[in-house]
Amino acid sequence: MATGLTVGETKHEADEFLDLHPMLLSRALEMVQAGEIQDGKTALGLLFAAGFRGSR
Repeated sequence: MATGLTVGETKHEADEFLDLHPMLLSRALEMVQAGEIQDGKTALGLLFAAGFRGSR
């Protein structure tokens, strides 16, 4: 989970595609639960981040 980021240039790999959608973690978790986020890696990362934050 990244925090304190700033906007800047990116250096993506040739085959890397990334769409940024800044939002609250709580909203992203709602989207996972509603089935709006269906990508497994994204959902798993969000759930991991939520668990990590909850344990601190």
